[in-house]
Amino acid sequence: MISARLMAEFATTCLVLDARQDILHSLGQPQRFLTVHPGRASLSVLKLVPRPLALALSRALRQAAKEHRAVHCTGVRWPDETSTTVIDLKVEPLGPKADQAGMMLVFFQEPRAASGLVEQGFDPASESIGRIADLEDDLENTREKLQAATEDKKTAHEELQATNEELLAGNEELQSSNEELESVNEELTTLNTEYQEKIAELTVANNDLENFLRTSDVATIFLDGTLRLRRFTPAVTKEIPLQPHDIGRPLTDFAHPLIRAIAEDLPRVAKDGAAVMKTVETGSGVWHLIRITPYRREGASDRGLVVTVLDVSTLHRAESDQAH
Repeated sequence: MISARLMAEFATTCLVLDARQDILHSLGQPQRFLTVHPGRASLSVLKLVPRPLALALSRALRQAAKEHRAVHCTGVRWPDETSTTVIDLKVEPLGPKADQAGMMLVFFQEPRAASGLVEQGFDPASESIGRIADLEDDLENTREKLQAATEDKKTAHEELQATNEELLAGNEELQSSNEELESVNEELTTLNTEYQEKIAELTVANNDLENFLRTSDVATIFLDGTLRLRRFTPAVTKEIPLQPHDIGRPLTDFAHPLIRAIAEDLPRVAKDGAAVMKTVETGSGVWHLIRITPYRREGASDRGLVVTVLDVSTLHRAESDQAH
């Protein structure tokens, strides 16, 4: 409030401009110099002041911004409705602070002597020439910037074109890889179908074997290459008390007359591959025919043994009775 009264007392009007030359604040009597024109609203000071004043103000603003000092312009004239107005114009950078960069103070003063300031009279003709020179400089700078921007755009376009070509090449490679993957997928699908058929066949064969072993009255023991139990038929349990949890144990771990009778034959057959058949008496009048043969799987390197136990007590007694 005090600043406004002092401005009015000394017939001074002050405007605070930002870096874009828009009015941020005003003191004194800005209505004497500012006019709002029809159309889109604007706070640009050069659009609100009279044209002759705008010419001088534009020149002073550019010079103050370029030389970073106060610029004083005297005898600025412009006609109004009844007479010609004459004022002194002063433009001064606001301050060195970061938030004040590019900001200006503009003073409209009644004509008076100025001391300690760089003064220059306002000559419309010379100002117009200077303004034209400034505009030509701006135009040249704009042309240079436009040329640089055009070259940058051209370079960016070339880089974009190269990138696009690389993407196209990459897309072609991906399409080729996709076709190969589809071909491989078809092959895998075919193989999977074949494997499913093989699995089905093996399942049927395994079921047949399981049913044969379950229903067979022949006691049969299957051993692996280390003479450990691999599997056995239910008929074995009538002669030797084996349990499912015994799978994987060495056969010689079981104390049974039949097993003791073939304990020495098992490693020999596993080594030489020659089958052994022998009749063993395991109790009074109890005779068993034991057959030990190598067991091999087609296409596999591991070996094993098949031990078959058959109760021949009845046959042996018949032969003994006939002999007597």
